[in-house]
This record gives sequence, C-alpha cells and structure tokens, in this order.
Amino acid sequence: MNSEELVVSQNSDTVQSTHVDTPANKRGLSTGDIIGFFLLVIVTSLSQLLIYHHYFAKSSAVATVDISAIVKVREQQFTALVSRANATDADRQAAYAMVSNIGPEIEQAIARIQKECACTLLVKSAVLAGNTQDYTNVIKEQLGMKGAD
Repeated sequence: MNSEELVVSQNSDTVQSTHVDTPANKRGLSTGDIIGFFLLVIVTSLSQLLIYHHYFAKSSAVATVDISAIVKVREQQFTALVSRANATDADRQAAYAMVSNIGPEIEQAIARIQKECACTLLVKSAVLAGNTQDYTNVIKEQLGMKGAD
C-alpha cells in the first residue's frame, strides 16, 4: 500500500499540485519494527537481571550457634579448676584468664565459621522455626571443648 504525499510548488502566477508516491519504508517504523524493538528491550533487561542475581545478589544461608551452651561448658571448666582441693594460685589465675578471654575467643571462632560456611550465624534461641545447621560443636572444638557438655 503506497502512501501519497502532496507536493505543492508555487511559481510566480500559478499554484501547481502533484501527488508523489513514497515507499513504505520511508514513512517511519512499522508495527513489526516496534514489536521487535520491544522484545529486544525485554530480552536484554531480563538477561541483565538474571546475570545480576546469579553473580552478585546471592542470598546467604542461615545457621545457628548455641552461645549459652558454650559459656556453660566454660563455666564448668572454671568451676572444676577453682574448686579442686589442691588448686594453687597459678591454677586460679589460669582459670580467671580462661574466663576473661571467652568473649574474644567466641568472636574469633564465629568469624572463622562465617568465612568457612559463607552463612549468617544466629543465636540458636533467636530461631523459632525452620531447619538450620548448628555450628555449636564446631566452635566447641575450636575452643578446645571437644567432648565437654
């Protein structure tokens, strides 16, 4: 289907009009062109979104640690050292040093676990439902509490 364009030329005395056929490709974008462009934009946007989520927006897993159980074991060790009948002053000093270092030791152990598992560690009592991996025993092993409960 050809479109017609009105060409008007003006000479000194007369006005002359003629009709000129213009090809369809000089009219602008066709419906197919617009749909193709729209699909290209959608495919490009979706591929960028998928790439972003695959490489950059990784969600981390959630795991738990029972801090109270770790502190309880350390308290038991402290009590055992201090309450021995033949405990010396050096034993008591070692027991107090052991208790005073528990905070930084737990923080360092948690930092190592987080790097290894690439997960978010929560206090076990903060998790109400769901299946999460528990790293309490791993931290106990790192702190030299293996087998102590």
